[in-house]
Amino acid sequence: MTKVSVSLLFTFFSLVLSARAAWASETIDLVIIETLPVPIVTESRVEFEKELARIMPDHELNITIYNAEGSEIRAKAILKELADKPAPDLIVSAATLATRALNASDDFLDVPKLFMVVSAPVEEGIVPAIGAISKRNMTGESHVLDAKVKLDMLEGVLKASKPDAPLTIGLVHSTYPSSSNLVNQLLTIDGQYKNINLVPISTPYLEGDAGLLEMTDRITDILQEKAIELDGYWLSSGPLAVASNLVKK
Repeated sequence: MTKVSVSLLFTFFSLVLSARAAWASETIDLVIIETLPVPIVTESRVEFEKELARIMPDHELNITIYNAEGSEIRAKAILKELADKPAPDLIVSAATLATRALNASDDFLDVPKLFMVVSAPVEEGIVPAIGAISKRNMTGESHVLDAKVKLDMLEGVLKASKPDAPLTIGLVHSTYPSSSNLVNQLLTIDGQYKNINLVPISTPYLEGDAGLLEMTDRITDILQEKAIELDGYWLSSGPLAVASNLVKK
């Protein structure tokens, strides 16, 4: 996780070279908007803060953190509230929904923006390429391997086992953007692999803890119906990945 943070920070410095005046002050105002408080988001943000403090020891970091509670609408509301305040030196969005909202906002076009923990920023139309800066003054990095790399690894493992037939694997996911984007990428190239047969197992994305519980129940019901058909499960990124009850069930 630290490696990602280091790379993100170098990207950040390239963004703010045109705004040198902001660095004249010893205080840097930084806003971080998290999509939802799941481990990968929280841990990424903590490591980012640590690395920023390490490489900027002569500056006081004034960091304000907002939680969008898994809602793009809530993220947009946070940004509207921020628009009435003095603009920060940098806005960081963690995960897809907060990044979508930040990318769509016209209130901070002159403010450097950095995203993290977004699985498909190019497919989402946030940046034209990984590591590139968009016309809306935003850049960042993806935290996941390319879909083909994942299937190449799985195919290699299965090939070594010499199965009699392709293994049918259920792609467990919700319609949360990072989850559905990855599954769509996997399904697009599934036919290229001799030992893999992928089947989508999906549920609509629902916000909040109650929504996570309901999604878990729905997925569990579907998996019970398809138990005979499936040889294994592939749990995609997104909120379902942190639903401990799902894994136990």
